[in-house]
Amino acid sequence: MRSNPPRTADAAPRASSSAARQLKRARVFAGRLSPARLEPMYATVGTEIPRGDDWTFEPKYDGMRVLAFARPIDEDEVEAEGTPQPRPRRRAQGVRLMTRNGRDKSGQFPEVVDALQSLARRAGRPIILDGEIVVLERDRPGRFQALQSRMHLQNVEQVAVQVKDAPAALLAFDILQDGD
Repeated sequence: MRSNPPRTADAAPRASSSAARQLKRARVFAGRLSPARLEPMYATVGTEIPRGDDWTFEPKYDGMRVLAFARPIDEDEVEAEGTPQPRPRRRAQGVRLMTRNGRDKSGQFPEVVDALQSLARRAGRPIILDGEIVVLERDRPGRFQALQSRMHLQNVEQVAVQVKDAPAALLAFDILQDGD
């Protein structure tokens, strides 16, 4: 599988012109990137292994590709006592896990949501990551079948059981946005 070559000063205009156009089109509402218009980078199948220092390779994980949108909680979303206002979980925490089909899977993976919220809070700014959600087996990425049982759950109690029995993690490939 082939990935785009890393961006260097010499290759940046040519290699990133398509990505730059996509990002420019994706900017909406005061410079924020829209999950409806932003897509992850997809791997392509190659027939030969390229040679040279300008190629990078990533392992293939059996997971679910997502764009992870995380932002720290705004001050107006926090009561005087420091607790979040009652809102739906993903909105209160400012995290969305968007699949390539445009579905938000944050309800199925609360441990990933919590980790991303913690990251955004520590960074103090919004972030967008392109990555793969995988189920961990012995602290390593596991098989896709273990992930399938969680992908479509709606019941909070069933999700909680899966969080304990088959914890998930986000393996981030790219940082698409770091700050506003």
